[in-house]
Amino acid sequence: MTESGFVIPNNILKIVNERVDIWEKFDHARKQFEDMQKLNAQVLDGPVAPLPSALTEEKTPPSEIASALVKLREEMNLISDKQATIDAYQDEIGSILKIV
Repeated sequence: MTESGFVIPNNILKIVNERVDIWEKFDHARKQFEDMQKLNAQVLDGPVAPLPSALTEEKTPPSEIASALVKLREEMNLISDKQATIDAYQDEIGSILKIV
């Protein structure tokens, strides 16, 4: 930044860099939260399961949101796989009933 004639002291530069890092993490967490809200539309309303006090060792909002999103996607994939299995069984039962 010496081209502009201004010199930013290292201690101030460190604070600015930390602030940039925090905002980048916040923006990433917000995007993940929006992804969770989109997935929420695919989930039926029902009883809410209790959440553990912390999902990660960091216990920061960005890390907790990231971990929750991963777990939500895993559960939704599991549900989708189970639904496909159920559909296949129902098709097989339908085929058997047509034969009988």
